[in-house]
Amino acid sequence: MHTPRPWYRKSKHAYYVQLGTRQFRLGKTRDEAQERFRELLLHEGLSTTPGRRYKVNEICDLFLDWSQKHNEPATYDYYCHFLQSFCDESGTLDLSALKPYHVTRWLDHNDWNQSSRRCAISSVKRAFNWAVDEGYI
Repeated sequence: MHTPRPWYRKSKHAYYVQLGTRQFRLGKTRDEAQERFRELLLHEGLSTTPGRRYKVNEICDLFLDWSQKHNEPATYDYYCHFLQSFCDESGTLDLSALKPYHVTRWLDHNDWNQSSRRCAISSVKRAFNWAVDEGYI
């Protein structure tokens, strides 16, 4: 299923989103558009009640609990190593406040080679993709 996402329409100087065959104007600023988008999803029945607000470290912990039960011990240790480091840096953030620059800053604070950086990024992406698949996000 395609998840609708807002986009900026230069010609109208505003953000829009398409739900089904209809387009909706959300607002001129990103913050205004995000708020209107949430309201619109609730109104259209595409989102249930506003969900629990998770912290980054809570999602990582949930993923690691799942990983420990469903992966080999070495795989769990691999995820645990990188996710613990990431949570030390950004774990107290609300999930909604997490931005790509947080990951970049975390990577830059560690003296990892390219291979380790790729593994670190893969671990973070895996945890958050798992959270989407499970319905936490």
